[in-house]
This record gives sequence, structure tokens and C-alpha cells, in this order.
Amino acid sequence: MSKMLIMINVLFVLLLSSKLTKEADHSLLIDEFSIIGMPRENILDFLGFEREDYSDYPIINTVNMVTETIVIDQIIIDTEAIYYALFKTNNKVLNEKLDYHSIQAVINGDQYSYQKLRDFQSFLFLNDIENKEKIQTYLKETNQLDYNSDFFKDILSIENENIVFNLDHDNKIYQTKTIHYYEDFDLDETLSGVYKNSEIIDVDLYYIKSETCNDFNFSKKIDESELTTFINDLNQDQESIVNGCYLQLFTHTGENKIFPIFDEEYYPHKQKYVFEYQSNYTRPYLRTTVIFDYWNLEKMLIASEVSSFKITKEAHYHRNDYNCEIIDSDWENKCKAIGDIYPTKYYVNEQDFWLYSKNNYFHQLGESNKFNVKYLKIIDYYDDYANELKKGSFELIYDELGDLVVDDQIIYTFNFGVSEMDHYLKDIFPYLVWGNTMKDRSENTSYARMIWDKDRFTNSKTGSELTGIDLIHYFESKSFIQNIGSKIPTMISNNEIDNYYFTIHGQ
Repeated sequence: MSKMLIMINVLFVLLLSSKLTKEADHSLLIDEFSIIGMPRENILDFLGFEREDYSDYPIINTVNMVTETIVIDQIIIDTEAIYYALFKTNNKVLNEKLDYHSIQAVINGDQYSYQKLRDFQSFLFLNDIENKEKIQTYLKETNQLDYNSDFFKDILSIENENIVFNLDHDNKIYQTKTIHYYEDFDLDETLSGVYKNSEIIDVDLYYIKSETCNDFNFSKKIDESELTTFINDLNQDQESIVNGCYLQLFTHTGENKIFPIFDEEYYPHKQKYVFEYQSNYTRPYLRTTVIFDYWNLEKMLIASEVSSFKITKEAHYHRNDYNCEIIDSDWENKCKAIGDIYPTKYYVNEQDFWLYSKNNYFHQLGESNKFNVKYLKIIDYYDDYANELKKGSFELIYDELGDLVVDDQIIYTFNFGVSEMDHYLKDIFPYLVWGNTMKDRSENTSYARMIWDKDRFTNSKTGSELTGIDLIHYFESKSFIQNIGSKIPTMISNNEIDNYYFTIHGQ
């Protein structure tokens, strides 16, 4: 073989495709060229690889949002994957694993880990494993994932131990791929789909295509110095052989290699509520479906005549994860909460691009809050579910003294929508059902929030200073407010959704 074997004549990159990966790029080269000293970017440009880079934007997915991760043996693990592995493990095996690791903790003299494992075993005995929110809350509050990582690694490895933890662990992610919305139209039934839930993903793989071998050789991500050495080696006179194959070209495809752990399964939802509602004639008439899935997690489908939106309660409650700005800290970029950057109105007034907003009713509820002011900063973010850039906004709320407001009922939140219609669909309407936070939901009903939603279109806005039974009496005694927009749905005035939620969670 001569140097011609490592000059590029034909490159055909074929990646395994699935519902979880985009279709692979294909390139065909006719003319020979030399890659001696050519930077990686030039190689990719020559081959015609064009990939959008959204790394400078907040990446948001209101449907399949990942909110918590931990690191075990250099693998980034989505806590959803841990929960699903627990869910998929039968009770006998689960208790055997807990017993084994408890004994190991005693042998190692780790009394704290031993007690944590025994507490977890007792908790599982007393609680339904299908109550995902309760299980995940317990794991977080008791630091089980930090102190007993060996046990959870063991659980994750049960189904296919050769794939999970016997790989080269550099640059791997173990995560779930959950379809939160799946409609079986033949059965007219909404289901919760788990598509190959719990997976190992090799992130940013570099692919090597050989001329004499049919398979790809997968390699971990390497740094620039290793890349330079690697490319230069391809251009030496001697033959370059890896695993018995003559190398043809090194390139970064921008794709991920996925190893599924669990097969695709679908689960029926536990409960579903459907209602229609319109605030007033200036707002769209919406048909809303609130779902409690198989694990009693809530999700919402909101549809108007011209658009629709999907969001989980988890994503709604975690909106302020995105209410942060990138700053330079210790030679790296970090996203710092805007409340920490601008603790008083003085700081935000000194900045460009922050806009004062008069649309402020829900942040002025209560006598002491009627002079609150709102500031917005419009930004672009990448919608990872819709695969496109969209407009959102940072938000800050200050009281009449200029101090930041942090009360759960009227707190500032990141906005998924900017236009009046978009903001109503994506931010206000989920708030009407769920409130801003769990604390807000437990203190104020969805019925109260929809009464406030009507009251904000009155001249007096009397309801903004009322709560509880006083607010309800005021609304039910004023027919002109009741006639604004559509009637508040009976299931809302009867608090059916809230009652179901608090009942299944023992509150």
C-alpha cells in the first residue's frame, strides 16, 4: 500500500439513524487533496459539513427537560434514568441489591451509608414506586445519590452490564429519552411513551472510515494537540493501520452514538382533564388538556385555532433555571442568576436592553405589591423540542423601594414567549393552572388565579387585593366580571385538578 491509501478519494459517512438522531451527512469526493497541516475546520468546510451551532444560546425543552444530573464513574447520569432503572427492577432483585450494599457498607465501616440504604429500603416498602415525583424528591432530599452511588450504578447495570459500565467512560452520558406526549388515535387515548428509556450516549464522537474495513472505529473526543498529531500521521509515507484497517480520514460528524438499554414501552395515563377557556375577547380561545401520566407527573397541552404548546409542570416550575446571564468567572463562562446580578432596581437601570413593562397585574397582587414594577430583557433561545430559535425574555420584579421581589406568588420568572399571544399561551396559562411554584399552588387555587385573570380586564381591578373566600364572593357577586371572555370551567371552580394532585401526593 502506498500513501495513496491515505489520500481521500471517497468519503461515505453512514451513521445509525433512529428517532433520536438526525439523518447522517453524506459526502462524495472526486478530486484528491492533501490534509497535511490542514485545520479540522478547513477539512469539514472542504467536505461540505454544515452544522448549526447553538451553543451560545440557552437551550430549552419544555417537553423533555433534564433538570437534575449526577456523575458516577465519569458518566453524566440523568436522575430520570436512575428512577426508571428502579422502576424497571423487580422488588426481589431491588431488595437483594439493597441488602448486599448495606452489608458492604458495614464491612467498610460506613455506618452513614448503611443507614441511608436501610432508610431507602423502608421508604420503598411504604411508598408506590410509580409515584415518580415522591421518589425523586426523597432521593434528592436525603442525598441518597451522593452517598450510595455504587448501589445506583449496580441498579443501572442490571439490564446490560456489558454496555453500561464496561465502556471507556470518557465523554459519556447516561440519560432517559421519554416521550411525554403520545396519542393513540385508533384508541382515542393519550398514552405516555418511553422510547428506549435509559441510554448511554457517546457525545461528539470522532469517526474513522477505513478503505479496507466495513465498520467504523469509534473514538472518544480528543483535544487539539492529539488531533494535529493524528492528522499528520495520516499523511506520512508509511502505512497507517488501526485494528487491521487502513485509515482513510478522520472527521467529527456532529452526531452521537446511542446504545439503548431498555426497549420501547408505552404506559397509559392515570388521569386526564380537558376544558376550554378564554380570558376575554382579546385573548385566544384555548382548549387545554391536563394529564397525570403513569407516574402521576403532570403535563399540559394547550391549543388555539392557530398554534399549540406542550409543557410539563417540571419545566414550568424550573423556568428560572434560564433566568441567568453568562458571566466570566475564574476563566470560564458561568450562568449567574439575574436576581444575584441585579438585586435592586438601581443595578438594572444602569444596563442597556432592559425594558420597563406596564403589563404587570399578576406581579401586583396584594395591597403591598400594587406599586411593583417589571423589567424585561428579550433574548433568543434554542427550542430543543421544536428545533428552532425562538424569542424569550429575562424578567425582574422590584417593589416600590426598588428591592427584588422573591415571594412565590408574584416572583419574577423566565418567559418562554414574548409577544402578547405567545406569552399568554406559554407562560400565563400554565401559571393559571399550576401557579408559579409548588408553594404558590398550595396557597392559591387555580380557581382564584382564573378569577384574577378575569379581574385584570376590569377598570377597578378590585380583585387584585383579595384572596380566598373574599375573592370568590367578590367574583360570584359580579356578573359583569363573570361574563368577561368565557365562563370559568366547572372543573376549575370545583378545584378538581388540584384536589386530584394533592390526594395522590398525600397532602
